[in-house]
Amino acid sequence: HEIIVQKGITYGSAFNNQTKKTQTLTLDAYFPPESDKRTARPAAVLVHGGSFETGSSTSDDEPVLAQNLVTRGYVAVSINYRLTGIHYGLESTQPAIDATEDAKAAVRYVRKMAKEWKIDTSRVLMAGDSAGAITSLYAGYAKCASGEGQSGNPGFNSSIQAAVSVSGELKVEAFCKRIDPKTLK
Repeated sequence: HEIIVQKGITYGSAFNNQTKKTQTLTLDAYFPPESDKRTARPAAVLVHGGSFETGSSTSDDEPVLAQNLVTRGYVAVSINYRLTGIHYGLESTQPAIDATEDAKAAVRYVRKMAKEWKIDTSRVLMAGDSAGAITSLYAGYAKCASGEGQSGNPGFNSSIQAAVSVSGELKVEAFCKRIDPKTLK
């Protein structure tokens, strides 16, 4: 009864302002064993930390978290996203927006694969630490801070039902300097 892992699945692509090239976006997917016969599993999209400058789908113990979620009935994916923090610096919100657009594309991909992966599309969460936490919060709460982006899987819903933040914040947005609170829904 082993957890099934598929690594390096392409879920989209986007122009990376750090490398000045279009980047293929990949994720690692973690599935319950074949003996799990549920047809509607919750899904978790995991986003690594690294100041939007470093890290990967295998950083920050994301594989361990994914496996723990799978043992609790989830399908979990750990994503790679554009690392543009070096280019823009920590004063810019652009790296968070780039990462959020990519993470939303991963959520859309999960919904695209829902039938094959036996996912309940009404139960999708996003979780991360540090930069991944900020990305999760952007995806969950700062809806007008970034659009859908062009990272992939148009036509599928990118909304999440839960955002889990481990060591991340929306400080700038909390003080409403950039987001009109009337547009938050």
